[in-house]
Amino acid sequence: MNLYEKKWSIKKETIWFPALPEYLSGLRILHISDVHACLYRSQDVAVELLNNAVLEPFDLCVLTGDLILNAPIEFMPFMPVIKKISKKSPVVYVQGNHETLFFNDMKKMLGHIGVFTPDNERMLLDCAYGKISVIGTRDYNHLEKTRFHGLGSLLRKNDNRFNLIISHQPQIFRYIEEKCFKLGIILSGHTHGGQIRLPYMPTLYSPNQGFFPEYGDGAYYGKHNAMYVSKGIGSTYFPFRVFNKPEVTVVRLRKYRY
Repeated sequence: MNLYEKKWSIKKETIWFPALPEYLSGLRILHISDVHACLYRSQDVAVELLNNAVLEPFDLCVLTGDLILNAPIEFMPFMPVIKKISKKSPVVYVQGNHETLFFNDMKKMLGHIGVFTPDNERMLLDCAYGKISVIGTRDYNHLEKTRFHGLGSLLRKNDNRFNLIISHQPQIFRYIEEKCFKLGIILSGHTHGGQIRLPYMPTLYSPNQGFFPEYGDGAYYGKHNAMYVSKGIGSTYFPFRVFNKPEVTVVRLRKYRY
C-alpha cells in the first residue's frame, strides 16, 4: 500500500453530455485545482499526489486556479511535475482569486514550460482526440467587479461549437445558464469541497457562496451546460482538511444519447 493512499485521492468522474461532438466522446481531462502552494508548509503530500496523477491516462490537463497562496515563487517545487504533464498533453491554466495580482507572473512562469494561459479568451487546442475549443476566464470576483465586461460577447461568438470552459469559481455556471449560452462543460474549483466536511454530508461552506452553497463539489447539470467542481488539493490560511482528502480528478467526457 502506498504511504499516501489514505491522504489523497485520484477521482474518476464521467460527465455525460448530449451536445458533445462524437469525436470527443471518451476524452479524459486531468483536473487540478487549488494547490495553494505555500512556502511555510510541507508540500510532500501534494507533490506525491501530482506525481501519481502523471501516471494516469489523460488527453488534456486543466489547472483551474489558486495554485499559490501568497506569491508565485511558492509554486516552484511543483514546476517539475507540471513540466512532466505538459510533455504528455496540452495544459491550460486560468487565474484564481489568490493569483489576481500575480497573473502576469504566473503566465510567464508557466508559459516557459508550455502551459497555455487564456485570459478571457477562446483557443483551439490539439489533443489526442482532435481539436477542442477551450475558453479560459478570469476569476469570478474580477468578472463581477467589471460587470462581466467582454465576457458576454466572447461567449456569444460561439458558432454552435462545443466548448470546454475553465473558470476558477463555479458561480460562472449560474451566469452562463441564466444567459442561456449553450456552450458545453465547465470545470471549476475554489470551494475546496468545504475543506471541513462531515461524513456523508454535502459541502457545508464555500467562500463567496456561504453556507450550504449552490455549487459545492462534484457534477452539476443545467438546461444547456454541465459542470464539474473539484475539491482541490490544498488549503488556505486555515491549514487543515477534515474528512476531505486532497483531490485530483480525471474527468471523462461521454456523449449522452437519448
